[in-house]
Order: sequence, then structure tokens, then C-alpha cells
Amino acid sequence: MGLDYSYLLFFRKEALRCVLEKLGEMASSVDAVRTIIRFPDGDLVLPLTANQPGIAEFRYDAPEIHLAATFLFNQDGAISKYLGMSESLKKHSSLISDNRSEKAAIGLIYITVLQNPGSYFQCELPPGLIILNFKTPGSRMSILFQESLSIRREFIKFLERYQGLAGVLDFEKETLELFWLKGMILGEEIPGKLVMLDELKDLVKSVI
Repeated sequence: MGLDYSYLLFFRKEALRCVLEKLGEMASSVDAVRTIIRFPDGDLVLPLTANQPGIAEFRYDAPEIHLAATFLFNQDGAISKYLGMSESLKKHSSLISDNRSEKAAIGLIYITVLQNPGSYFQCELPPGLIILNFKTPGSRMSILFQESLSIRREFIKFLERYQGLAGVLDFEKETLELFWLKGMILGEEIPGKLVMLDELKDLVKSVI
């Protein structure tokens, strides 16, 4: 079995439309397949692929919204190393340039919007909470998630822009790394998803 790391970003439920729009901004538009999210006040069309067979649209209040995309990140040493590992990786990961900086297109990354986040942690979490779960397709991208400061900075900016609650990296261990909370950049270990997350519940409650 390979590595299967994931970033978890916690937001208030009312930020759902904004954070979905941000996903669209982060995604590479090259060969993008459109997915529709149906909101009461109008549809949101995203340049992301629905990661469910036969599905091209979701209701805004679906318990889980499954998406996939290639995302653009500022290049750093870890990304350069990742891109140079093999030609097969370059099929979905490449460098592009704009007038500001050189960015790397990394993908596919799988995103699940969890509107019942307790199902992920196997415990009850406060209502009014959503989690964006960014999941890798295997070991090499898992290592990239662990080592790339650029990817982490992008997720921190995401949390800061939309008043996120917490940011966690799941290493598939008994503990999780809490890397961001209430505007503070951290690196603390907290109990993992296979135990009762009393500490995480208290942290999230403190900022809701």
C-alpha cells in the first residue's frame, strides 16, 4: 500500500460558495471539465471535474461533493524535485510561466467537500462546519504534500482569505499535524482521526 496523505481545511458552512469559487481560481483551465454546483441563488460553474462516475452536477447541500483538478502552485524545491522524478509524472504536472512567477501545475488532486465532517473523523463535530479534503493519488504526491512549503503557503492563504477555522495535514498516523489555527501558523500534533478528537473539537468550537 502506498502513502495517501491529505490536507484538511476547516471553514464555516456559510463560506461554501466562496471556497468553491477559490478552488476554481486555483485550478488549471487546461483541458478542464466543467462541473455545476446548484445553489438556490444561482448555479456555480467550476473548471473542476466531478470525481463521481456519471455525475456532472451537485446540489450545494449534498453531504459530500467529490471533485478533482490540476492546481497551480508557485514552484519551490520540492515541486522541482517532484517534476523531475519521471516523464510519466509530467503528463499531469508541468511548469507554466506568467508575467509574475513560474507556477507548477500539479495534479490530479482529489477534493471532497465534507458537509458532515464527523463522518471523516468518526466522531461528532460541531454543526455549521465544512471540511475541504485535498487528497493525493499516491505516494509521490503524498511526499510532495509533506515537503512543499509552496503548497502549504497556498493553503494557509486560502484559510486566511475566507476566515478558515483550522488547517490539518493527515499523515495516516495516530496523530494529525495542526499547521494553522485562528491565524497562527503552527506545527502541533493532535490526536488522529481514529480516536475521539476532543482536542480538535475544543479547538474548532473556540473559533466558530
